[in-house]
Amino acid sequence: MNRISYYANRAAISAFQAGASIRTAALAAGISQGTAEKIRKYLVEVGDLPILCRCTQPLGHRGWCKYRLRQSPKRKAVLKQMHERQRNKSNDQSIPLR
Repeated sequence: MNRISYYANRAAISAFQAGASIRTAALAAGISQGTAEKIRKYLVEVGDLPILCRCTQPLGHRGWCKYRLRQSPKRKAVLKQMHERQRNKSNDQSIPLR
């Protein structure tokens, strides 16, 4: 059975306690995302990890996170394009064709 080092484990725990995502914690600790997920699940079970994300939704929620959206200009651009497409699509449907 492979084991991660004490320092990698502490780095992952510190990242989770700071509110990092699984991917961010895995990158910070140099471990796989699966291992980081196991560490996060353990911390939630023990009670050493807050149950809410920084955007006040439950930890591990799906969908667009308000906190992560504020951190990423690319996400903002993608959402803006999506909303414009939907707006244009709804405007096109409202115009009667003769």
